[in-house]
Amino acid sequence: MDPLSITVSCVTLVTAVSRVTYSLTGFIREWRDASADLEAISQELMSMQMVIWNLRNILVTEESTLPPKLREQILGILHSCNQVVVAIEASMTSHAHSRLGKGGYWTLGGGKENMAKHRSSLEVHKSALEITLELVSISISRDIKNDTTKILEEMVNLGRRLPIDQARSRRSSPDRMLKKELDDSNNSTKTYQYEDEAYISDSSSEIENQETNLLAQTPASQYLSYGLPPTTDPKHMNQYLVHQPYFVYLVM
Repeated sequence: MDPLSITVSCVTLVTAVSRVTYSLTGFIREWRDASADLEAISQELMSMQMVIWNLRNILVTEESTLPPKLREQILGILHSCNQVVVAIEASMTSHAHSRLGKGGYWTLGGGKENMAKHRSSLEVHKSALEITLELVSISISRDIKNDTTKILEEMVNLGRRLPIDQARSRRSSPDRMLKKELDDSNNSTKTYQYEDEAYISDSSSEIENQETNLLAQTPASQYLSYGLPPTTDPKHMNQYLVHQPYFVYLVM
């Protein structure tokens, strides 16, 4: 597997999300009683779509080599997300072809309950994609020491939110598959932490020396032209950073 297969999976998932979102828009117009529930699902789908595009753009613009295990986990999460989207689409088809009618199926045929489950599952999978995006960014930048603890905590909390009871505990269910991928990603993140702590420790002194030399050689006017603070004094820098959010990102 190479990064291209991940980007193709992202495009496929975005296409499916767009198709379902478009269908939901028509359903919202027809089902006034269900509009609030369906609009919530539509918002989750659009948020998921943005995360997927961000993931794709990182893998396209950054010519990086992801660890094989991480690639496999990302593809697994994308596949699980696609299953949730397909399930939502199937549920809407059931509404459209029900003998009870759309309104009758929604209130009497279990349609509302099914959509509530889909929304819950969609929220969890969107969170998994957000964690995946962070994990990919960390893997590329190698800046993992300060971020790993937060990522691991989010994975643990997300894993606890996954219901594993009744019919949703089947091995083929998207939630079950997602939980496995999160557990694997959790282990991978710990591995990256141990590897990068040594890397960061060895290189930190060299980086500090390079930054000191650069600061000494660069005039203050040049810093301002790049949007950087003209001083490294914490008291002055903190005041400057309030108005320079992009620099805060670079420092982090």
